Amino acid sequence: MAWPVYPATYFERLWVAPSGQSLSIELRWQGKPIGCGGQLDNGWQVQELRFYLYQLTASDDSGEHSLHVNQQADNESNVSAEVTLAEFSCQAEALRAPLTIAPAIPEGSDQLSFVIGVPFELNHQNPLQQPAPLNRPDMFWSWQGGHKFVRLEMARADQHFSFHLGSTGCAAASKVRAPQTACEEPNTVAVSLPWQAGKHIVLDLAKLLGDDPDQKQSCTFHFGEEQACASLLQHLPQAFEVVP
Repeated sequence: MAWPVYPATYFERLWVAPSGQSLSIELRWQGKPIGCGGQLDNGWQVQELRFYLYQLTASDDSGEHSLHVNQQADNESNVSAEVTLAEFSCQAEALRAPLTIAPAIPEGSDQLSFVIGVPFELNHQNPLQQPAPLNRPDMFWSWQGGHKFVRLEMARADQHFSFHLGSTGCAAASKVRAPQTACEEPNTVAVSLPWQAGKHIVLDLAKLLGDDPDQKQSCTFHFGEEQACASLLQHLPQAFEVVP
């Protein structure tokens, strides 16, 4: 059965920035912004992309400075005190994940860092009792396995591609019980970028997937996907960069 292809309106959602420093992560393909329809020049279409991030920090000569992501005006469920859900939607005719940072990134900062994932102590709590944004069923595996840190879905003709990143090797009595010790493979991904004022962050899918991805490269951490998962994990931090 063919994977459904969503129209451009799937991505079109208005966003009004509250007070604070606006920072967006722009989605690109081979260095070029991806339009609101999510269409790539090789026929693939980005249907959805979202990921959790935490521990956002800026660094300068005096050390590290913790930053907080404010609530987004149109979707207050995307941000908690510790974890942010970055979602790509139509912004200025391109796919971007808008964030609002407080306090502002300190002047003179030369590095911006964050971790893709969910901290262990939050990743395996009762899903029925967790606050937003950790109450999203589309971003959850099981109480034992925790959350999907990244969810990327793409389609081309009768093919589909999925990348669902999360922790593996989480020992618990059952899928509806939380592990008491850290998972064997936490699979959180640290991203550290050189920073200059006036620049912004991009995520280039070509650097993550290669120039012509194949549905066989899908990774949802099932049997037989080990090589594809290892490749995506290796390339994920390298797919982010800072540009003017």
